[in-house]
Amino acid sequence: MIIFIAFQDFIQYNMSKYLIKVKILLNLYDAIKDNNIELVARLLPNRMSMDFLTVDFTKALDIAVKNSRTTIVTLLLNSYELKLKKMEAFSLAVKYGSTEIVALLLKDRRLKFTFCDNHLNTYLHLAAQNGSTEIVKLFLKDARFDPSNSNAKNQTAFDIAIEKGHAAIVKLFLEDGRVDPTNSNPKKKTPLHIAVAKGYIEIVKLLLKDHRVDLNSLDVDKRTAFSIVADTGDLEIVNLFLKDDRVKVNCLDNDLNTPLHRAVIFGRIEVVRVLLENPMVDPNSANNKDVVPFLYSFRDAVPEMINLFFTNPRIKICLPLVEECLNFLKNKQNKLYHADNISRDIFKKGLLDGNIDVINIGLRYFSDKESLLTTVLITAAPNLLSWQKYNYYTSAIGETAFTFAIKTNNIKMLNAFFSNISTEEAIKYLDIANNYGEKPLDISKQRYYRHLDEILMKKINEPQNLSLAV
Repeated sequence: MIIFIAFQDFIQYNMSKYLIKVKILLNLYDAIKDNNIELVARLLPNRMSMDFLTVDFTKALDIAVKNSRTTIVTLLLNSYELKLKKMEAFSLAVKYGSTEIVALLLKDRRLKFTFCDNHLNTYLHLAAQNGSTEIVKLFLKDARFDPSNSNAKNQTAFDIAIEKGHAAIVKLFLEDGRVDPTNSNPKKKTPLHIAVAKGYIEIVKLLLKDHRVDLNSLDVDKRTAFSIVADTGDLEIVNLFLKDDRVKVNCLDNDLNTPLHRAVIFGRIEVVRVLLENPMVDPNSANNKDVVPFLYSFRDAVPEMINLFFTNPRIKICLPLVEECLNFLKNKQNKLYHADNISRDIFKKGLLDGNIDVINIGLRYFSDKESLLTTVLITAAPNLLSWQKYNYYTSAIGETAFTFAIKTNNIKMLNAFFSNISTEEAIKYLDIANNYGEKPLDISKQRYYRHLDEILMKKINEPQNLSLAV
């Protein structure tokens, strides 16, 4: 019984002691948060009598550093003067970005700063990762920090700043001069490759200004940074590269794709537009499959993309591959922009370029010939020399292109006809009737257009004036 009472008293005593300790600790933590230096100073001596555990001290230190209580950190370290604790405080200060506390602890020249974790990251790595610009600035001024140190992944603090997109820190490293901005990772990606891929435009600007950076460096897939930005479609970065004469705009990757190929493949319409407008970009370069960029626009059948190529005078059409693409599209009934639409565009392109073979493909694959003729006669009349082969081609209702020109009162079209055909040919046109028995002259009279017999007489009697007055 006596033993039991003694044990009970012991338990109560220790419980009371523990509760007092907890109360003191809670008061201490609150005082640190409130930056009540006087109360912290009064409570700290109790650490000796209350037998503070290391974990208690660490928590107090953590709260002080996290809240940037510089004076209180000094009090804590002085009350528990161990070098290990100073390093612990330093680690916390770097972690929380407490610049004042870092500056305070850096004054102790006895401290050595090596690796701060098991992955061989230094405190400079940690500061760069957290975006702590002012702390990085302090470290770069201190000889105890070497910016060329790499972690277990062979990354320097500069590489981490690039990866995280901290432009201000990247600028500090570049100005320091001790880092190599051309250093590449195992996939041969340089800082410029990474910045471009992530769309960090401010970092890209900094790297482009650095004379040490090789703008045309190749990764393992033989892609330059410019090739990568063609993939991502960042138009602002594309324009930055195009303004720099050092950039090879027609660089080739492993598959011999140019940046224009890649922009088309990834559906970057605005990038394609800008590249096609640049005279240094070769739009007719073929890759290792002998495919030029514009043919990839057929894959997703996007009208806007296809029209960018068809309306560009520098594009050369590879007829066999165009036919192959059209055959592919004809078998894809779910395509919104099907073979008929593309055939019309091909036809227009051939007409504008004066390429009979291209016109032939357009006609061959377009199912609604009448609609095609109507469209072409209205929109592409200025270049009709290439149309002569199809002057006698008739639509579903038996009308020639000449008849369409009459029906639409297209004076420009008629001028082109009379400027490029003989009187005998003109008479032949007049004699071709449609399925309803209507000849061009009949249609002209029905619609109260200028009489073709008068025009024809003028051509016969005045051969020197072969065009119509508009």
